[in-house]
Amino acid sequence: MFLAKFTREVAMKFFRIEIIIILFFAVTVGILSQQPKEDKDLPKALPEIETRVLSGVLKKREIYEFKEEETLHYYENSTGLGTDGKNYAFVVSRENGVFVNTNGKTTGPFPHYSVFKFSADYKNWLCKIIRRKGIYLGTSDKKEFGPYRAIDVIWISPEGDRWAIGNRANDETKVILSDNKVLGIYEGVVNRIYLHPDKDTYIVHATYNKEEFIYFNTEKKFGPYTPSKKNKLYFSPDGKLFALGFTGSSDYVYVDGKKNGPYEKLNFEYSPDGSDWVIEAQTIEDSFILTKTGGKIGPLYGTKGFDFSSDGNWAYVYVENGKAFIQSRFTLKKEFIFCKKYDNFTLFESIDLYSVGCLQQGIPDEKDGYYLFIRGKKFGPYKHSYSFKLLFADQGKQWALVQDTGAGSENRRNGIYNYVLINGVRAGENVFKLEQGDNGYYWFEKRENKIFLVSYTIKNNL
Repeated sequence: MFLAKFTREVAMKFFRIEIIIILFFAVTVGILSQQPKEDKDLPKALPEIETRVLSGVLKKREIYEFKEEETLHYYENSTGLGTDGKNYAFVVSRENGVFVNTNGKTTGPFPHYSVFKFSADYKNWLCKIIRRKGIYLGTSDKKEFGPYRAIDVIWISPEGDRWAIGNRANDETKVILSDNKVLGIYEGVVNRIYLHPDKDTYIVHATYNKEEFIYFNTEKKFGPYTPSKKNKLYFSPDGKLFALGFTGSSDYVYVDGKKNGPYEKLNFEYSPDGSDWVIEAQTIEDSFILTKTGGKIGPLYGTKGFDFSSDGNWAYVYVENGKAFIQSRFTLKKEFIFCKKYDNFTLFESIDLYSVGCLQQGIPDEKDGYYLFIRGKKFGPYKHSYSFKLLFADQGKQWALVQDTGAGSENRRNGIYNYVLINGVRAGENVFKLEQGDNGYYWFEKRENKIFLVSYTIKNNL
């Protein structure tokens, strides 16, 4: 009897062990069967698609609710966000006019065709007001100036403490400053007014008799040139050096006392410390790069971008025999990848850490589309459109991208705007503004009858 009882107990123990083993095996097989399979569609010769994980804090707050028959007055100069993510401005349209909203405070009405100009922090603004008696200038501190016959240009300082306008009458333009003083009277039409980095000198672009001149205050500094939006001054980061890019029958750049050109096209940039500069030039025969420290590099028949890294080096992308290469100042060229089109070439800490965008077509096992290569990782494909905007933070470790939804300006008129990606993750819908701030990214979202202010704060800035 004792032996029979002992035998049954032993048998039961072995039975329990077998059940445990069977269950363990079943669970293990089930877990393994749920593991992601290798994606055979990824080409082995290219970087893998980056795992898209947000690494910051996303916050959204309601800042406005539309009233009945009220619409967003969407134009590039009618909406804005300050770099602190707190100050903002936008304009709404009603039957009786338009209203400007700055940080929750609504001012108006103004006539429907009013034009607004905001300071960089969006705390202050100017408004060009068109009435039957003439043109007036309104300010955010509720002052009004005028009437004027014509205001062709409005300038406001980044801090909002100074402004200037070009008041045209007949064949001359009077530039009036915010202290009601006249800076000067210029022949023709004033196209642009801005402040020299020294904060004491105004730069005025004026066109007269089909010729353009550039003045420092009232001193005629440069000209005459063919009037063009490409005529501009390039300042070094410290504001002590400048180069002049201008157009004649072709394009030229005047730097370090020397005129360079003519070119069919050109881009100019100073290095971060101002010790070097680069001209990306294209002529009828070829393309080449001209630098202060490296001389002429080329001919390059497929130059696709140039940039300075923060350590003072530089590099450029070019295409040769159907392949793309990155060439720097100090290193040998290295093969990158073949794409139909390149852009958004940006260097970070060094020439080995960069971003480049490329349009891929016809590559085996790859979907056609626009891809981003950022710090050795690949993202995409995306749609490349006119509204494409790419911003970097933390030396490219954080990035934001806003894209058009597909129907362009018609979408915007109907209140359907863009979406935003943060580090490859879709983080917002119906976006109609994206700015980079001190601690991350900020944008507006329009949802039904409400506007939200959204912020993405990078974790190391919390």
